[in-house]
This record gives sequence, C-alpha cells and structure tokens, in this order.
Amino acid sequence: LRNSLLGVSSVGVFLIQQTDCDDSTKKTNNDIVMTLSPKSSEFLKNHLSKLGMSNFEGKQVIIKKSATFDDVYLYEPMMGERVVFRLKGVIKSESGNTGFGRMSCLTGEINHEDFLTSLPLIDTTKQTTNHAQNLSILAHLPTRLMRAKLLPEKAHWKGRLSSYYLKEPTQETHPAIRCEYSVFPWKSQIVLEGNLCATQYIDKDGVCMFDRSVLSSEAETVAVESRKSDREASPAETESDTRVASSSEGGGGGETETDSETECPVCKYMKGGPCKEAFLSWDMCISNLSSKEDLKTCYQQTIEMMSCMRCHEYYDSFTALTD
Repeated sequence: LRNSLLGVSSVGVFLIQQTDCDDSTKKTNNDIVMTLSPKSSEFLKNHLSKLGMSNFEGKQVIIKKSATFDDVYLYEPMMGERVVFRLKGVIKSESGNTGFGRMSCLTGEINHEDFLTSLPLIDTTKQTTNHAQNLSILAHLPTRLMRAKLLPEKAHWKGRLSSYYLKEPTQETHPAIRCEYSVFPWKSQIVLEGNLCATQYIDKDGVCMFDRSVLSSEAETVAVESRKSDREASPAETESDTRVASSSEGGGGGETETDSETECPVCKYMKGGPCKEAFLSWDMCISNLSSKEDLKTCYQQTIEMMSCMRCHEYYDSFTALTD
C-alpha cells in the first residue's frame, strides 16, 4: 500500500516511537490476505483448468507474509472490506505454482513496499511433508523475482533464482530454485474478488470474522482520509474533473465545487478514469429515460462503457468475475 494504505504512516511512526517495549515492529504469525469468495474460487478453478492446471487450487491472495504488529494495525481499518485481485500471470517451479498480479479497491491499488502480492497455487495431487514451509516458498516467489529485477520488467523469464534468507520470524532460508513465469495476455487475465483480512481472524471455513466495531473512530478517520488524499493525487484524475466552472464556460452550466462534494462516490470514481466519456454517455442516456421507457434503450451505451472498463485495470472493482 505504498500510497493508499501506508499513507497512514504518520500513525504507524507514532506507534513505533511509543511502543518500543511491546515489540510492535516484530513479525507475527499473521499474514495479510484476501480471502476468495466462493464464486471467485470456482472462477479461478475453471480458469486454471483452461491453463492446464486442473489439479491446482488457490485459497488466499497474500498481500504481506509474516506481517508485523504494525502491519496488522495499519490494515485493520480495511479488514472485512471488498477488494479485488487481477491475476496477471503464473510462476511455475519445482515447489509448485504461484500467481502474481495487482490488488485494488475503489480507493486505488493495494500493495506492500517490500512484498509482491502473490496467490500460491497448491497441487492437490501431491503430499508435502512441510506444508507451511512450501507455502512460504511459493508466497515469496514473486518478491524474489521482483528483487532480482525480473518482475514486472520482463514479460517472460526462465532460469534459476539464488537462495533467499528470511530474517523473522522463522529465520529460514529458501533454497535456490529453478522457475519460469509468463505474463498473461490481457484477455487471459481474470479479476477475482474477496475480503481483506488477517489470518488470525479467518475461521475454519475461510471466512473473515474481523469485528469492525472494535475499530476506533480515529483509526477509521485516518485511514479514510489517507486513502482519499491518495485518490485525489491519482494521475487517473484529470484537472478537468475537479475544476470549478467559470462564468466564461457557460454561466453556471458546469460542475461547481458544491456539486463535486455532493456527487455520488461511484460517479466520481467512474469519471476519474479513462472511461469517463463512455460513462457520461451512459449516464445521460439513463438519466433521460422516462418512467415508461425500458432500460434496454441504453443497451448500446452500456456495452460501450463496459467494453471500455474491461480494457483498464482501474475499473477492476466493477469488472471482477466477468469474462
């Protein structure tokens, strides 16, 4: 979450300074993950089958492996919220396969600065003597490729990765490993949905049981404001989306500051991306329908808008689980 979540860093720094005695920067047995919805699990299974990996399954997208107490604290305001993951490619290795890609929500991309989001894919036909270690090796593969300056720079690579040492909490060394990966063509990428959570809050059925009522109002406010600031600084938003119309632009016919403040969040988000014009065309059609007219009247505008949205990962939150 370099920008959107770690924008709460002012709170995190304060916490570290005030809590040296409680080991707040040490690793926990927690992972920060996205739990897949049942529909996403089925969608992923069908997709993997098409790729010749019918014996593989993925249960969680890992945002941060072995998170610190501060990581958990910073992510808590988002726990339980809907997030999406675009599967951009797969790494194949002798230890198993791992998906990699981009996680996001309506406030922007979600990532951790020292860990590349991963989707471990377990071969259900094989028995491993140390499942936890194997899962850790698979989860860290994208990060190892990133540190070797291979991901995301290269679309395809095949070779040998040198051994990899993890300091805490296990102080384990991942062995050198031969692997290869390919970035999928755009049309072969899929978008999955689920909920952000920490493994300590996930029940035996894979459901996030985090109780959002325990969050302090301060934590919620800081997180929301930081994500809001990040969205306002997003390059996807153009100056024309936020300007106040001057009298020379039609004498009040444009968008005013008050209009912008009261505009629905989804509308504002839609207009902040590359499909703004397609959305405005669809919105105008829908708005001008009489009570007796069928929504099918705007079918063409709907098709054009959705076609545009499927071409841009900015809109992944809306196009998840669609072919």
